[in-house]
Amino acid sequence: MNLLPYEKFEIQTSLTLEETVAALKGEVEPKGWWFWWSSHEHAIFQGDVSRDGFKIMRIIHYMNHFLPVIRGTFKQSQNGIAVMIQMDLHPFVKTFMLIWFGGVIIFLLVLSAYLASGIISLSSSFLLLIPLAMLIFGWVLASEFFWFEARKARSELLAILHGRIESNLWQASTKSVKAQRSDQYER
Repeated sequence: MNLLPYEKFEIQTSLTLEETVAALKGEVEPKGWWFWWSSHEHAIFQGDVSRDGFKIMRIIHYMNHFLPVIRGTFKQSQNGIAVMIQMDLHPFVKTFMLIWFGGVIIFLLVLSAYLASGIISLSSSFLLLIPLAMLIFGWVLASEFFWFEARKARSELLAILHGRIESNLWQASTKSVKAQRSDQYER
C-alpha cells in the first residue's frame, strides 16, 4: 500500500512515433487555467507533447486537486511504439499531503508519549482516534479522487493511441523475477 497514489504502466500501440505524437497533439491543448468554467468545446488534455515525450493533465470542469499529472515517454518496440506512462499527483498537492501526514503522525506520537508517561490519563486514550481518523481521511481522499481521474485518463489514452495495456510496470518486474526463479527450479 502506498501512502500517496501513483501508477506506472505501458501502452503498446502499432502506430509509428510520428503518428503517436500527432494523435496525442490532436487531443492536447496548451496549458490554461480557464478550462473549468469555459465552453466544453476543447481537447481532452492540456499540456505539452513532443517527440521526446509528454506531460499532460485531463481538462475537467470541476475542481479536483488530486487530478493526475501524466508523464510519458516513447520507446520503439517490435510491434510499434511502447508508451511508458507515469501518473502522479501534482508536486504542490504531494507536498501538502506529506505535510498533512507528517503533522498528524507527529501529533499521534506526542499524544502517545503523553499517554505513556501519564501526563494524560488512560481514560483519555480515545483521543488517539482523532489523528488516526485524520490519517485515514487524508489517505482515502487522495486515493479516491486520484483513481477516479486516473481511470478516465487511462481509457482516453488507450482510445487516442489505439493501444492496449502491455504491462503494469511494477507487476511486470515482479512477474519477470518469479519467471526467472521458476526457470531456475525447472533446470
